[in-house]
Amino acid sequence: MKLTNSAAVHSKGHTMQDTGLLALNDDILLTILQYCLPQDSAVEIPPSPQSQHLVLGQICHQLRWLLHAKSVFWSRFCITSTKLGQHRSLLKEWLSWTDESGSPVPVSIENREESKFSLPALEEFIFPYSSRLFQLRLYLTYDALEGLFTLLPPGAFPVLSDFWALCADFQQPSILGVEPVFLNSPLQEFALILGPPLHVRGLGISWASLKVLRLTTIQARFFFPISWIHMILGACRTSLETCFISLEPTTDPALPLLELPHLKTLSIDFRDSGWKTQVGILDFLSLPSLESLDLSSKDGLAFNEACTTLKSFLARSPNIQRLHFERTPAPGTGGHHTNIVVVLEAILLKKLCPLLESMELVVHNGLQVVKVVQVLWKEGAKGDKRSLKLIKLIDPKLSWIGICEPSAVEDPEITQGRRILQELEEEGLRIQT
Repeated sequence: MKLTNSAAVHSKGHTMQDTGLLALNDDILLTILQYCLPQDSAVEIPPSPQSQHLVLGQICHQLRWLLHAKSVFWSRFCITSTKLGQHRSLLKEWLSWTDESGSPVPVSIENREESKFSLPALEEFIFPYSSRLFQLRLYLTYDALEGLFTLLPPGAFPVLSDFWALCADFQQPSILGVEPVFLNSPLQEFALILGPPLHVRGLGISWASLKVLRLTTIQARFFFPISWIHMILGACRTSLETCFISLEPTTDPALPLLELPHLKTLSIDFRDSGWKTQVGILDFLSLPSLESLDLSSKDGLAFNEACTTLKSFLARSPNIQRLHFERTPAPGTGGHHTNIVVVLEAILLKKLCPLLESMELVVHNGLQVVKVVQVLWKEGAKGDKRSLKLIKLIDPKLSWIGICEPSAVEDPEITQGRRILQELEEEGLRIQT
């Protein structure tokens, strides 16, 4: 094992006088280090004054020796600035360490948004260590994203299990030709958050063991096609647990039913309010273990047109505990198809989600929604005990109810809203505004 100069000056022959920690043996000190430095704790480069690694190394010689002698504490790095100065050689020394058997230590590298990598930084800090990376989480410029997928040879990441990349740079041309850099990578988490119109076909991803999938976009113009999403979900249907996707509008024919038995969290952002895309994906998904569902669209969700499909989907997903709908278009954009009543009826009257505990709705007529909830809540009061305890309504007018005391000149609608909220809470349902 290679040591830094500060660690090499100390050997394992300690005395009580130079330990500073009552001559605790190495096993106890190692346990202390493992407790203070969790397995996912990354070394910041350059280090901050509050760095746990620096603070622990200053306590005593023996603790510092153990800290530097164990490669497990130096396998995760977070590069907070590409201007490393004197820390550049230190980082390269840490990255060159081997374990007790002489094998290269698998490493994790990430950076911060304010220090996103350009292509030269990628060539310096990522490319030389690609064969050892088990985790890679990067903010990238467009040229770096292009270089990552085109300059490395096939199978460049043989031990990579967690990949996350965000590229916010807008570029008109897509990356059309890529290398299968993820060929044989044992990926379990894959996230690509894109500004440019990039499709990741051809990267050699097997998807077979994937547990977390995130394919989302920053620029509202560039989302992912539903047929391609169907193919990916089909490939990882037996392992996927969490999924975040942004969907393009579609005119594709109906796709085959797909059951994902272990998926617990699903978030879908639709590029527009067209009902065909919303019906298309909800129609082919069966998610018996789903616990959290998040649907959103800038222009509104087609609850009227997609009503039958949505009800069927909820019936196939009986374990949902949380719903979040961003359904209403911005004022002045129309959106007559965004009627939320059909959803509320299905949940409060038909009880399609018997385990549902909370709902969150983004609305522009919150007082009207509150009135509807009160009527449906009373109509559905008979029968089994309900799990639903909280409905959060995000609406500018309703927010005043939560932060302002009643006044003598208060809007009558606000006064009525206060009364309804109080009555519902007394009946076991809290409306958060």
